[in-house]
Amino acid sequence: MLAGSTAAAMALLPLLENTEARAQIVPKNDSRLLTVYSKYPGSGGDVRAYLARPKGNEKLPGVVVIHQNIGLDPHIEDVTRRVALEGS
Repeated sequence: MLAGSTAAAMALLPLLENTEARAQIVPKNDSRLLTVYSKYPGSGGDVRAYLARPKGNEKLPGVVVIHQNIGLDPHIEDVTRRVALEGS
């Protein structure tokens, strides 16, 4: 039984991995969005920011997405793009 359980767990493990390719819902180069990285001064040095907004000049409400302490990662950037598309 133990060997079978280990084999089953090893077979399922790749399906549980969180990879950038699988997690991304809105591609980085989505033609509906304008995205840009910027930096601004923080108390411990420059802070890197990511802006995503629908293309065009229409005035829309904004949302600030705050990431975890390790900084911007592909998942948070994707969440930002998804939120931006909700406003379009």
